[in-house]
Amino acid sequence: MVVASWLACQLFAGRAAFLLVGAMMATAMSANVFFWIIRGSAP
Repeated sequence: MVVASWLACQLFAGRAAFLLVGAMMATAMSANVFFWIIRGSAP
């Protein structure tokens, strides 16, 4: 995540870099909920 943040700040403007990194983190968190929490509770 640190490398992706640094790379985004080097390639894009400040607001775009924060938006991109936030979208990456949100995708990772929603995938974590879907694959671990929801599937783990299924019988």
